[in-house]
Amino acid sequence: MRMVRICGLLMVVLTLAGCGELSVSPDLDNGDDPDLTPSQPDPEALVMALWLSHELETPSGLYERIRSDLILIREEFRNSIPAVDLRFHEPWEPGKLILGFDHEYYQQISDGHYRAWDSLNALFNLARIDLSMPAFRMLKLEFADGLNPEILADAYQQLPGVRFAVPNRYMGERPMLLPAEATDGRLLYFFRNAWDDCPSGCLYSEYWVLTVLGGRVVYDGYFSDKTMMPDDLLAPYEAAWEHYWQGEKASTQFASWLHSTIN
Repeated sequence: MRMVRICGLLMVVLTLAGCGELSVSPDLDNGDDPDLTPSQPDPEALVMALWLSHELETPSGLYERIRSDLILIREEFRNSIPAVDLRFHEPWEPGKLILGFDHEYYQQISDGHYRAWDSLNALFNLARIDLSMPAFRMLKLEFADGLNPEILADAYQQLPGVRFAVPNRYMGERPMLLPAEATDGRLLYFFRNAWDDCPSGCLYSEYWVLTVLGGRVVYDGYFSDKTMMPDDLLAPYEAAWEHYWQGEKASTQFASWLHSTIN
């Protein structure tokens, strides 16, 4: 019963924080024509490159590569494999971070006397501090630029008094595109259709895997289950999937901290 109570309170707190942990990540709308003109930024490719890169800002080269690959894949296979129109769903909101503090330090922040984060706030161009959750000693930081919150979390976690620093994550499984890096440098695109008990945790999945080599789309196959994939596809898929859902570890850390605040 205690765990149920904690999880229920966790959902309420994150909802109050403006987090979307129980909602699915919204589809990235690329307009009426899914194949953008070169002058239009592609929000799907931007956030995919940011997530895949493990860097603070979206690398322009990786963005252009992903953007070009997806245009080629969808132009060639849209009619024969409708699943290639599945979109990447960002696991978190870029440029947003949730922090929990020890009581003494949270009070310093409330009073405007906490100076330990000044250099980081300036470095990352902090735009807003949301202090609307004082009962839980939590706050949300919003940055002016769409920075990678995984990198931000690593930086802010080191500050005095910080109990946890986590991205503002979306939760729940759904059909989606998941990119992965192969050991030979290829970018693999796993178009995963999934159903039954989504978004709680899809029970069934099927996969179409494609890549682009030398400007030519390569179809790596259809798999009715990931266990049917050869090792050179399964290994990068599993690594990408673990990275995508690494927020589960952060959620456990957060729940432990929350438990300590209400007991």
